Amino acid sequence: MSYGRVLAGALQDYAWGRQDGLHPWTGLRTGGPEAELWFGTHPAAPSPTLHVLPEGAPGRPNAPLLVKILAAAKPLSIQLHPSHAAIARMHDDGHAGLLADGGEKAELLIAVERFEALAGLRPLREARDVVRALRLDHAADLLDRGDVPGAIADLLSTEKVPDLDAGLAALPPVERVVLAKAIEAFPGDSGLPVAFLLQPHVLQPGDALCVPVGVVHAYVDGLGVEVMTSCDNVLRLGLTSKLVSVEAALLALDAGRAPQHVRAADAKGTYDSAAMPFVVDRLDHASAPIGRGAIALALDGELTVASPLGRLEARAGQAVYVEQDAPWTVTARGVAYVATPRVPDPCAA
Repeated sequence: MSYGRVLAGALQDYAWGRQDGLHPWTGLRTGGPEAELWFGTHPAAPSPTLHVLPEGAPGRPNAPLLVKILAAAKPLSIQLHPSHAAIARMHDDGHAGLLADGGEKAELLIAVERFEALAGLRPLREARDVVRALRLDHAADLLDRGDVPGAIADLLSTEKVPDLDAGLAALPPVERVVLAKAIEAFPGDSGLPVAFLLQPHVLQPGDALCVPVGVVHAYVDGLGVEVMTSCDNVLRLGLTSKLVSVEAALLALDAGRAPQHVRAADAKGTYDSAAMPFVVDRLDHASAPIGRGAIALALDGELTVASPLGRLEARAGQAVYVEQDAPWTVTARGVAYVATPRVPDPCAA
């Protein structure tokens, strides 16, 4: 038997969200920060089911992906997500208590409006020069020797006050704007020098940022659609009031991996990176097949998902989750994003 479900979004009101920022998709105004609208079955915030096809289908679905509408008014934490190999090392080194599950959290952010992010490490020489501009010479010397984890640990533990104004002055104007927002949001935070190590990205509408596991990143400002495996392992290095876990994060750091900035013109409506265990398609008044484990989000207008069993309708701010294989077809009367896993459960792969 094949099943499909219409999902409402589960609202997350994290402090970094835009005030009433998700109102266009919820129809409600909370008067406070609205950060993310979740479409999936993750236990931290499972989406309410509005309709099931066929009627009486079993409950408690387990979607392999999680799709979000994300509205950031100020920076999220500097963070990374461990690989399966890093998770094994964390168990061996006594850090298992920091893990929420056993899965890899790979993620893709597609800009709906201009979106600013910090993601991936700068090239070593560039990183060294930026850190020297901050007047943090010991960490710069470590970078000179290629010791990236050592440099990050040093930046987070040094008692020397970084010269943030000099660091900003050493950056190109576009990068200066992104880093200045982090400084304004988290004055005096020990993670600010690490933020300078990261590569700024400015995404225009339709651009995407692929963030593999092991890559340090921090979203800064903007509105986007985020797709990820339905896992929740997050290790933080700063710009947060939450737990900062330096030792575990450095165990999980993969300094050799980089994010991928995909231009809208190159994507042509399909975001398909070998680093992501899923594919995302943007449909604009179009139809396409939809497969097992997929989530189709109506961002604008409406969508219909149909099979021989019947039809499921979703309006903007709702999604359809397809649980089983069938000749399903999605038709967007507006803009929709369809996220499809490459394997049935990429979180456990």
